[in-house]
Amino acid sequence: MCCVLTHIVLSEQDRRLLLETRRLLDELLETLDVLSNPEELRALKESEKEMRKGKLTPLDDLIHELETQKV
Repeated sequence: MCCVLTHIVLSEQDRRLLLETRRLLDELLETLDVLSNPEELRALKESEKEMRKGKLTPLDDLIHELETQKV
């Protein structure tokens, strides 16, 4: 015997929980993707080194630079 559900009723709390679960799973998949890609992992480690050395560009400076570039 088999039954087919045609309607599913979710409370607002259930909906929020499902959306949050999806967001967390998407983040986990992205993390696994980065960790499984040697080139991305190398770039991430290099960025962390530069950050620790203080080699950062303030966001406002980056935005100004991008706005003034002629593309």
